[in-house]
Amino acid sequence: MRRVDAATIEAVAGALARETPLAIWVNEAKVVELRLAVAGDALAVHARVADGQCAGAQEKWTGGSLDLYIANPTNVARVMHNADGPIVRQVVFLAVKPKDGAQAQVKQYTMNEKNEVIEWKSPDEFQFRIVPTEPFGYEAQALIPLAQLALNKDAREFLFEWAVNASAAPGARPMFARMFATKGDAGAFRDASLSAGVKVESN
Repeated sequence: MRRVDAATIEAVAGALARETPLAIWVNEAKVVELRLAVAGDALAVHARVADGQCAGAQEKWTGGSLDLYIANPTNVARVMHNADGPIVRQVVFLAVKPKDGAQAQVKQYTMNEKNEVIEWKSPDEFQFRIVPTEPFGYEAQALIPLAQLALNKDAREFLFEWAVNASAAPGARPMFARMFATKGDAGAFRDASLSAGVKVESN
């Protein structure tokens, strides 16, 4: 992953235009393209999601989401109660009815002694924008401070996974698809083999 210059949300798309996109396909349809980079002390995100739930009058624009999972490599090996900190931070981009406004959240997940998920929502806001796209779907851009992802601002590596909940075409059944899941989905980072190791290049 490269470092780029993008201090504002308006600069994200242009700054990430040269980055190689990652894609998730559902039923031979590309439902999402995602570009990532580090911009200053933030993770820059630019995604285009072709969600069939957003077709027509977009009255069914509910339930769709793009989920990013970020983890510090030193924490991810622990599945049982992790006293040293969170196992994973999850960023959820929610596509909702335009009249309700789109949303983005940072959530933190860790495990208790019974191997149950404990959820936490960050009280801090970050820059993001989610807008409809033609013929259907939405575009999401964000600048997420690395500190909110449990990473140092000069972090050189982290573990990454992402998923989308979308319909491949109008009227199609919504599906949850993860990028790196190669076997049964037991949850992000419960099995560290189901993630990508990311190294951040210096400028």
